[in-house]
Amino acid sequence: MRPHPRVIYIILGLFIGSFIVEITNLPHEFVDIPCLLFIILFALDTLTIARALKLDIKRTLPHNVALGTNTKVMLSLDYQGQRKVKIEVYDHYPVEHTVNDFPLDIFLDGPGIYESEYTIHAKKRGLFSFSSTEVRYPSRLGLWRRTIKGEIKQDIRVYPNYKEQLKLGLLFTENRLSDMGIHRMRMRGEGTVFNQLRDFRKGDTLSKVDWKATARVNKPIAKDFQLETQQQAFVLLDSGVKMSSEHQGISLFDQALNSLLLLSYIVQKQGDAFGFLSFGGTNKLLRPACYSSGSQQVLHHLYDLEVSDQNSDYLKAAAASRQILSKRSLVIILTNIREEESPEILAAMDLLKRKHIVVLASFREPAIDQFIHDDLIDTDQALSALAARDTLAKRYALRKKLIDKGVRVIDCLPQELPISLCNEYLYLKSSGLV
Repeated sequence: MRPHPRVIYIILGLFIGSFIVEITNLPHEFVDIPCLLFIILFALDTLTIARALKLDIKRTLPHNVALGTNTKVMLSLDYQGQRKVKIEVYDHYPVEHTVNDFPLDIFLDGPGIYESEYTIHAKKRGLFSFSSTEVRYPSRLGLWRRTIKGEIKQDIRVYPNYKEQLKLGLLFTENRLSDMGIHRMRMRGEGTVFNQLRDFRKGDTLSKVDWKATARVNKPIAKDFQLETQQQAFVLLDSGVKMSSEHQGISLFDQALNSLLLLSYIVQKQGDAFGFLSFGGTNKLLRPACYSSGSQQVLHHLYDLEVSDQNSDYLKAAAASRQILSKRSLVIILTNIREEESPEILAAMDLLKRKHIVVLASFREPAIDQFIHDDLIDTDQALSALAARDTLAKRYALRKKLIDKGVRVIDCLPQELPISLCNEYLYLKSSGLV
């Protein structure tokens, strides 16, 4: 409870009045009576504000929201008092996000339930907490202002915005891979799991003939096999400082998360197990499995992952993967390689290649390409272009070393990674390598 700012102006006016009375020899009653009246009214107004409003506040909000979206938060006020009063409502929302609607002005004109809402913009992934709600209202004469606080602790989870990945996943479910830019290749007659019977074709071996079906229909019938399911795709997700670079307002790490989500959906739709391990300061493990909730399980495990300020240890991540994966798997590393890390990266790939199929997917930063293609106007731009060309040359040299070691390399722009990664998985799957 604190005096309203207007009280200061009233006291200042009385002080000026007293000063004028003194220098003009006017009767003291000209200032004594207003001062006495003010003191009486101030005391009476204090009594009116001493009793708090009978107000019960409830907050309604979704438990899960998507990054970068606007979410409505509803405040419900159950008022049991008789006094008509205008109040200001403040909600203690997570400071990592933005709100532009405060304060909320609500006029209480009698007992009842009053509702008001505001919009919060989610700017960061993770688990966040709303704490309390404050209501500020004036006394009857407006000389005091009182604030009452209600403790309403609620949590909200901000997940990666996988709207576009969901669209791509639905296209995959509808078998419209070409609309996604994904090329699905199928090798008929390969694999070990029986799929269907079909007519015998030129090039089929006699071992493929189903003799009972052939005798029944009186023409050659062959068995068609499909590739095995329940294989494993495991992602090593770099969460080191290099992944904090941004492209079009989205960090490389968030681009990697979006790619991982789409890949997890397609992998599990293919009947394979999916898991991931983050490394580079923020370490989180989801063991490979075909989860009943599909990508939701993956999403729940990675929604609060953040980039650290540490350098990534590829060898340590490779060693951890060998302990986690008991059988031959497809291991995909999502990272942003640097030429100075070449010895460590090559050693880590050697360790993984002993048992697994390895794909290294690295972001090609658009800013470097831009330096090369910009018109050279001055010396600074020329030096920047030379540095960019040198960086790309070293990256290509490292890429060639990785390919020579049998590592499959994806080097693409951030927005191209989701489709490129899924194409690579489906190619390896159709080739029988996974």
